[in-house]
This record gives sequence, C-alpha cells and structure tokens, in this order.
Amino acid sequence: MGACFSNISGRGRPTTRATFIIPEADFASLEESVIVNFHSTDLLIEKGRPVYSPPFKCKGNEWRLKIYPGGHSQSRDGMFGAFLYPMRDTEIVASYRICLLKSDGAIYKTHEGKNQSFGLQKDGSFKGNGTFNFVRQGKIFDEWNDILKNDVLSFLVTCQTRCTQPQTTLFANKNTCTQPQTSFADNIFNNMFNDEGMADVAFEVKGIVLYAHRAILRACAPELFELIEEFDMENKMPINDVEPYTFGIMLEYVYGKRILADDWKDHSKSILDASGKYGLSALRLEAEAWHVKNLDLSVDGAIDELLYADGNHCLLLKKAVMDFIVENGQAVIASPSFTKLAESTELTKEVMLELAKSNEGRKRNRCD
Repeated sequence: MGACFSNISGRGRPTTRATFIIPEADFASLEESVIVNFHSTDLLIEKGRPVYSPPFKCKGNEWRLKIYPGGHSQSRDGMFGAFLYPMRDTEIVASYRICLLKSDGAIYKTHEGKNQSFGLQKDGSFKGNGTFNFVRQGKIFDEWNDILKNDVLSFLVTCQTRCTQPQTTLFANKNTCTQPQTSFADNIFNNMFNDEGMADVAFEVKGIVLYAHRAILRACAPELFELIEEFDMENKMPINDVEPYTFGIMLEYVYGKRILADDWKDHSKSILDASGKYGLSALRLEAEAWHVKNLDLSVDGAIDELLYADGNHCLLLKKAVMDFIVENGQAVIASPSFTKLAESTELTKEVMLELAKSNEGRKRNRCD
C-alpha cells in the first residue's frame, strides 16, 4: 500500500503524515525535528517492499523517510529497515537521527549517523542513510511496548545539516558549500502572486478578489485546483467560509512565500481550518505545529480543543491537550465543559485511560 498524507478533510482514516515541530529558537537553529506517521496497514507487506513517507522539510531541505516493514533484502530475518533520503538532486552533508516513538511520545529505539553524505554522489549514484536492522518487527506489534496507538506508527526524524552543495549548473563552483537559498523559480512564483494581468482564475472571498494561476494551483494545490474547473477571471469562485486575510495567506504559501511569525501567532487556528478545507496538506501540518506552539489552554477550554483535535486528526494537538488534561485532571473533570466528552465514547475512554495511567504512575512513585 502506498503512503500518502493523512486525509485532511476529515473523511476516512489517516494514513501517513508528517508533522512539523517548530524549534524554540528560530529556523536557523542547529537542529530541526519532524514527526512522521505511518498507518498500521502500511506495515503488513512482504520483505523487500518499501513504504515512503510524503516529502517533509527539515533544515531547509526536503526529505523522505523510507521504511521496510517486512525487512529489506539485506535485513536479518524479522527486522524492520528505515532510511532517510533527500528530495534534491544535490549532495548534502548532514547528521541525523531516526527515532521510533512510543504512543506517549517517548523514544523506544534510535538510529543515528554523524556527518553523512546524502543525495547525488560523484559516481552518479543517489544515496540515503539508515539501517537494514532498525527494530524487530514483533516489538512494534507487542502491546506491552506501547508503540502502536490508534493504528499509527510514529517516527521522530532530526536533521542537522552541515552544508549543501548548490545545484549542479554549467557555472557552479563545485568547491563552494552553501545553505539552500531561494531559487530563481521561487522568486518568479512570488512575483506572480495576485497579479491580475497574468492570472487566469479569480476568487471572491467575502467581497475581496484574489487572483491566481491554474497551472500553479494544479501543481501546488491540487485539491483547490479541482474546485476551480468551472470558474475563471469573469466567473469568480466564491469563498464564503474563510476570511479574506486567511485565504490570502494560504494563497501566498502556495506561491512560495514564507508566513511571518506574527501571522502564525494571530492566525494559526484559522490557517489550520482553511488549509484543511482546501487540501493544502503541508500548510495544514505546519499550522498545527504553530497552533500547538501558541496554545494557551485553560481548564474550561481543554475539552473543546480536544474534540477539535480528535475530529480533525490533529495528532500533535491532541497529544498536547491530552497532556494538559492529565496534569489538571481533577479540575478538568469538575469543569462544566467535561460533559461535552459524551459526544465521543471512544475519546472519553481515551481520556479516562490516560488519567488512570497517570494516577497509577503517581501511586508507584509514592511507593518507591
């Protein structure tokens, strides 16, 4: 079964998913980590057949996690393989860690490499790094190890990029070593955004008109592209379920513009909603991470946030809210909003189980 991003519109079950973790410092910090999720149905395949994650950004480069649930042809019997590959046709030198996570976010198993060469090599080969023998397959499915939860297998991938050679051109200096920069094509995309003279489709967002290009939407926002088939510059597509400012940020993202920290601070929740409605999966994942970073939970608001996270398959948000509920268990249970959990029997069971596990842990600590 091929891997793909989770169904962001809320229909069906989530499959594979990458979630961005925003560093505490800034985007130039030494390390950056990404959580990559696979659905358990991706694990039931024969030896030698890989499953790929969607591309995800880490330290300015796009990567992909490639796993062998049934083992690689060079794996020992019963072993699970895991490899990290870049998506660029350049050579990258990076240190990396691939961590298998337990359902509570704790690390169960780690493989790491220091200053490894990735990507296009001098002999023309394309190199990834990892291990044929990451973990025993039986360990993943053993309930005592608490690795699979809600049929999701999670990895934490951490990258520390030392340098990246520029893309090979006739005039490239092969002895130089630079960090990735905005490309000429990216600048063209940025300048084309909302250009009425070059656009061939328009959106009317609560009275505000925004212009776009079918070709760019088709390549970068395919679900949104499918919705504009019968619309053009004269017959504008009406957008009434998103505020104009938020929709504008979403389109800017499609055209390669970076979203400012102030916009993330003020609009992460609305961007999360809008990107989910219109199929911008990478933006939705980044918006979820920023929403968690900016989250200011209260006892009265925790249950509403938990219901939202569960209903929209926001695993990172759900874990953050669940941790808050466990830490403030008695106060949350006593709040009037706790009765809203009756909307979901399964979620109620999850909350009560987490509270019970927390209480049991406190009892053991007191005995020790």
